[in-house]
Amino acid sequence: MFAQLFRVTTTGVAVALTSVAPSGAAHSSESTKSPLAEPVINEVIVTARKREERASDIPATVQVLDRTQLNELGVSALSDLQTTIPNFFYSAIRPFEVPVVMRGLGAPTGGVPGVGFYIDGAYQVDPAAFTLPFYDVERVEVLKGPQGTLYGRNSLAGAINYITRAPSDHLEADIYAEVGNGNTFKGSVSLAGPLFGTEILRGRITLGSQRQDGFRNFVDGSDADFDDYDGVNARLVLAPSERFSADLKLSYVDKSAGAYLYHQVKDLNDDDGVLRLTAPFQVGPFAGQHQGSEQQQRAATLRLTYSAGAFDIVTTSTYDKSESFVLVDIDNRELDLTHSANFYERDAFSQELRFNSSGDGPINWLAGAYYTEGTSPVGDPTGVFVAFPTLIAFQPVGEGEFDGYALFSDAEYELSDRWVLGAGIRYDSIDKTQVDPASRSLLSSTFSSTQPKISLKYRFAKDRQAYVTAAKGFREGGFNSGLVGTVFESYPKEELWSYEAGVKSTLADGRGNVELAAFYIDASQFNGSAFVNNPILNRPGITTVPVGAIESYGTELSASYLFTDAFSVSFSGGYNVAEPSELSPTIQPGQARLGEQLQNAPLWNLQLTPKLNIPLNDTMTLDLLATISRVGPTNFRGEVNRADAPLYEREPFTLVDLRASLDWRNYTVSAFVKNATDETYTTALLPLSLIAPFGSVTTGAIYNQPRYYGVSVRASF
Repeated sequence: MFAQLFRVTTTGVAVALTSVAPSGAAHSSESTKSPLAEPVINEVIVTARKREERASDIPATVQVLDRTQLNELGVSALSDLQTTIPNFFYSAIRPFEVPVVMRGLGAPTGGVPGVGFYIDGAYQVDPAAFTLPFYDVERVEVLKGPQGTLYGRNSLAGAINYITRAPSDHLEADIYAEVGNGNTFKGSVSLAGPLFGTEILRGRITLGSQRQDGFRNFVDGSDADFDDYDGVNARLVLAPSERFSADLKLSYVDKSAGAYLYHQVKDLNDDDGVLRLTAPFQVGPFAGQHQGSEQQQRAATLRLTYSAGAFDIVTTSTYDKSESFVLVDIDNRELDLTHSANFYERDAFSQELRFNSSGDGPINWLAGAYYTEGTSPVGDPTGVFVAFPTLIAFQPVGEGEFDGYALFSDAEYELSDRWVLGAGIRYDSIDKTQVDPASRSLLSSTFSSTQPKISLKYRFAKDRQAYVTAAKGFREGGFNSGLVGTVFESYPKEELWSYEAGVKSTLADGRGNVELAAFYIDASQFNGSAFVNNPILNRPGITTVPVGAIESYGTELSASYLFTDAFSVSFSGGYNVAEPSELSPTIQPGQARLGEQLQNAPLWNLQLTPKLNIPLNDTMTLDLLATISRVGPTNFRGEVNRADAPLYEREPFTLVDLRASLDWRNYTVSAFVKNATDETYTTALLPLSLIAPFGSVTTGAIYNQPRYYGVSVRASF
C-alpha cells in the first residue's frame, strides 16, 4: 500500500496523505506500495495549545513540520525554514543577535526577541537558542500571531516550539550520516526503549555532531564560515501507573562557528562582495585566535503529570544556562584597526503548574501559574574594543537579574455541533534589575501586561471550518546599554492587538487541503533608537525609546493536492504590508519612514513543492522532490548619517532545492543539492555610516550559504 505517500507543509496544518490497506493486509513500518491504494488524510497531532489535538482544529495559523518532513526538506536548523514559512524572516548575525520576524514584527529590541522560542514548552531566555541544530527534533510547531495567553511574554509576533523525540515502549535505533561539500560531515545516533526489562521506565539518548569547514575563507586562507557542533539529549520517562508519569530531559550543545562575516560590497544587492577580514590576532589578549564564535547550552527539564480523573495536573521545572563568546573584526578590512570581544552569559529557572481538563465533554479548559528567575547581561553585549597594539576602551556589560510570575487560563466551549467559542487570558509581570557598569548604581523596573484572547469558529464539517481570532501581545521592556554617548535608562514594554480570520478545509475526499488566513495587527507602540538629550554629555545621545506605531496586514495561503497516486504538489505563500503609522521626529535615521515597508519583513514569498513517488518493487521506492522558493523585496537598515534616510531594498530572488531518495525496508539513501542555482543574496547589512567610525571603508553584507550538495544515509531499526 501507499504508506506515507505524501506529506505537505501548510500554513495551518501538517498532513500526511496515506492509503488504506486492502482487506486483510498486514500493517507494518515497512509497508509496501500499491497503485490500488486510496489516499486519505492522516493529520499530525500537535500540542501547540498545551493539549493534544489536530492542527486543523486550532482557530489560528499554525505550521507544523514533523520529522519526516524535516528530513525530506533537508532542514537541519531554523535558518532552513526562512523560505518555507510564509511572512517569515530569519538571520543569524551572531549567536546572541538573531532577528526572527513574523508578519513584519518580532525583531529584537535590546536583546529581547518578539518571537518566543520554546523547547518542549520551556521558554528559551537566550536568543542564541534560535541557532541550535535539529538533531533530535520530533516536530517543529510555528504559531503565528500573539501567543501570550499560553506562552507568556515576548511572544507578541508568534512562537516557535521544538518538540524533541520521546522514549518509546520498544527497542529502536536510528543512525544518520551525511557528507557534503564544504568538507561537511554530519551524523547522529539515537537509541530508545524500555530499561531494565520493564516498560515502566523508558529512555532515549541521542548524540549529534557536525564538522563543516565552510565555503568562504579569510584573506589568509583560513576557514571563515566554519560550523561545528556536538550535542547530546538524554531523556527518561517513569510511568509506574496510568495516572502518574515523570519525564526528565537533559541536554548539552557545544557549537563553534564563524561570526560577523561581512563582505565589502558597493550596495545591498552586490553579490560579488569581498570578504576582507583580518588574519589571526598576532598580539594582545586574543593572540593567535581567529574571528569566530563559541556557544554552549546546558538544560534540564522535569515534567510530572498526574491524572485526577476529570483533569490532569502537570508541573514543569526547567533550568538552562548558556554562554556565548564572539571575536569580531569591526573595521571589516585587512588592517588590524578595531576588534571586539563579546561575552554573553545567561541562566534561567522556571516553574509552571497547570491543570488541564480531560475527557470528551463540550468544554476543554486549562488554568495555571508560572514563575521564573535568572540572570542575563543587559544592553549591547560588546565587552572589549581593541586597536592594536593598544587596548583603547573597555566597556563591561551591565549585570542584570530578573524574576517574574504569570497566571493564565484558556477554555473552549462547544456552543453547538457547529459553533465553538474560545477565550483565554494571562497576566504577566516581570521585574528586571540592572547594575550600571560605570557607576555601579542599581536600577530596577517592572513590566506587566494582561493578555486576553478570544476566538469563534464555525464547523461546516469535520474537516472544514472558518474562524476569527483576536489576541493581545506583550514584550517586556529593558535597559539601555550605558555605552558612551547614550542615556542610561529603561525603555517601556511593547503591546499590540492582532486580528485574524481564516478557513481550513480538506478537498476531494481527502486528496488535498487548502487554508487561507487574513490578518491585521495594530502595534500602538514600538521601541527603537532615537536622539535624546544626554544631560551628562550636554548633547543628544542615541537611546532606545518609543519611536512610533506600526500597522501590519496581509494574507497567507497554503494548499496541497494529490493528483495521482504517485504525484503531488504543495504550495504556500504570503503577502504582508508592515509600515509605520506614526513616527517620532527624533528617531535615528535609517530605521523606518512613514509609508515604507519595515526592515526584515519580506513583502511576499512563495513556495512550490512537487513530489514524485515511483515504486520500484514491493519493498523499494524512489522519491523525487523539488522545492522552488521565491522571496519578494525586503528592506534593510539605511544610512544613519542622513536625515530621513530611506531603507535599502533587497531585490527578489529564487532558491531551488532538489532531493532524490531511495527508500527500502529500514534504509533511506538521499542525494541532494540545496540552492542548486548558487543564488547569492544578503541576509544582514551594516550600512557604511554605521561602521565607518570603526575604520570600515565600505558597507558590510552577510551572504547566505552558497550551493550545498551531498549524500545522506538513514537507517531505522
